[in-house]
Amino acid sequence: TRGFGTAEFAGVGELVLRVIEALSQAGPAGDAIVETEVLAEVRGLCAAQAATMEANRAAAANAAHGRACSRPAAPNGR
Repeated sequence: TRGFGTAEFAGVGELVLRVIEALSQAGPAGDAIVETEVLAEVRGLCAAQAATMEANRAAAANAAHGRACSRPAAPNGR
């Protein structure tokens, strides 16, 4: 859940609700179509979140590198 905002959590809630509604209508056997669709959406959400987290890590590393490289040299040249 790290990095999820309000919109992402609302989307997760909607996915859970879709599965619960399918179970309430189809009984314990569930609805394989709904479950497959929700699984695909969950995987997409996780992949998008992983890509966002990686981009944020890369941006933070680049910013840190830029700060380190832009420091003035010490008086003795080091």
